[in-house]
Amino acid sequence: PNNYELRVVVEDSKYYNPFTKVISVKVRSYVDNNSFNLVGTFNEWDVEDASYSFELESNYVYSTTLYLENGSQFKIVNHSSWDTCYGYDSEKISIGGSSDWFVGVDGNIACQNAGYYTIKIDSSTGYININYLGEYCFLMNGTYYQYDDGMTWTEWIESNYNTIGLKLYAGYIGTSGGQKLYISEHTQVNGSDTIGRTRYTLR
Repeated sequence: PNNYELRVVVEDSKYYNPFTKVISVKVRSYVDNNSFNLVGTFNEWDVEDASYSFELESNYVYSTTLYLENGSQFKIVNHSSWDTCYGYDSEKISIGGSSDWFVGVDGNIACQNAGYYTIKIDSSTGYININYLGEYCFLMNGTYYQYDDGMTWTEWIESNYNTIGLKLYAGYIGTSGGQKLYISEHTQVNGSDTIGRTRYTLR
């Protein structure tokens, strides 16, 4: 914690004689020691599997993005323990896209529409938000982008999905600033390549 001096000016209502009172206060930095991860049918309900962990996005709010098959069920656990877990609660869940895409099954959150979703949980309230990204998405520099099945990079560049201004240079994908798109450490992405559900790097 850090120590600060707080100066308060108080005005006497009877004599209108202001004076200053110095008060020492102690301010403690925000600390959140939660550790959330998803447990469900996709990992055989293994509570110790940290493959589907959340990252702290802002004070109290944790998020993760993943692909869910139709019929997938899951809960959110804290510190890899069933002692603190969050399932389907209609009063504490909001769903972007369609409310019919997720239902409660035996207390679990059940997906009824396959696709990529960003799931957020507020550790202070237990409130869960689920946002639909699309059926087909690829990951580039930590951000998910939508595409259509079978779409090439040239087609994607000319579509509304290209929200970051990627362009085609001499047959390859890049930016006006000189960055190039790679599918692996040494393989640059060609405009005729078909986009896949994988991780791309722009550098």
